[in-house]
Amino acid sequence: MLNKVILQGNIGRAPKISLTQEGREIASFSLATSTYWKDKSGEWQSRTDWHGIVVFRKSTISWIKDILKRGDSVYVEGKLTYQQKTDGYGQTRFVAHVVVSEYDGKVQHLKSSRLNPQNNELIPETEQKSSSLLNEKEGVSSSLDIPLKDLFSTQPCPQTSPREEEDLENFYHNGETTHENQTNSF
Repeated sequence: MLNKVILQGNIGRAPKISLTQEGREIASFSLATSTYWKDKSGEWQSRTDWHGIVVFRKSTISWIKDILKRGDSVYVEGKLTYQQKTDGYGQTRFVAHVVVSEYDGKVQHLKSSRLNPQNNELIPETEQKSSSLLNEKEGVSSSLDIPLKDLFSTQPCPQTSPREEEDLENFYHNGETTHENQTNSF
């Protein structure tokens, strides 16, 4: 069976770094994705959906806490999980999260704009594509801030470890975790 979610959007809430009872770090942030369409009158409409992202992968957390901030564009692959909560009216609600485990999924920091860093001029899209193809041929990805070896694996891996499942349950039931550090607050 397959449980895989792929999202590309912008960080809504700066990543929050929390600690499990064993001292393992967990990163969480909100991600906004938008859908655009024309209505019957030809006017453009949009809708923004918000997604909760939870990251367990140590190598990803190490750069998330130093680099990602509100508004950054990211690509996320993970599995869809649900947290059961009881609201203020006693009704059971289910809240979805996309989980990037130690063994499965990924987060990529994408370039925010097509500006040339040397002179702040807009780079033509065709030039961007040829530059991107060149980097792919050389085995370098210019849109990633982490080594490629940390992103891709040819080995089949379990989606989560039993310890991650327990940490995720604690994350859900304890209002995330017992110890929290806020990073990149703006």
